[in-house]
Amino acid sequence: MRKVYSTTAGATFHQETPNYTFCFRKECIEAIIKMSPGEYVIINMTHTRDGHLLLFTNWGNYFNRMQNPAVQMPRIEKNCPTLYKVLVGEDPDNVREMVFGSKGHEMHGLGINLDSSVKIPIMLELDEKIMKAILTLANKVATICQELYENPPFPDWKKGLQEVWN
Repeated sequence: MRKVYSTTAGATFHQETPNYTFCFRKECIEAIIKMSPGEYVIINMTHTRDGHLLLFTNWGNYFNRMQNPAVQMPRIEKNCPTLYKVLVGEDPDNVREMVFGSKGHEMHGLGINLDSSVKIPIMLELDEKIMKAILTLANKVATICQELYENPPFPDWKKGLQEVWN
């Protein structure tokens, strides 16, 4: 799965949907959202074993910076309130910190779990509700990255944003 941000789309945009497109990968379907020219958010979509559709943004090892939550969380709450709400499970859009993948191949990131019918392919499930969740997640990730860039809780957190780009 590609990381959350990319400078290239990796797919062609249809004339009716100039701000988003999809790319089929072996392990997932990518929703590629154009935030601005040369800036794309990658939302990975896959079914989970428990019957959910997972919308997942891969942040690699970025959140491994969380070594001492008792000290770090108050600064995150002050400097990056959107990220703080996600990390403590209080986000109004149900965006959560997640670990996805098999043991030894875990990916860390942010995502949304949606009810799903695993009996049909993801593309046949795409409806207004799922598209709204995809765009919500893309905008939430953009807000969090902006908070981390403009007002990082710790200097290394700003430098580390380079890790979330493909």
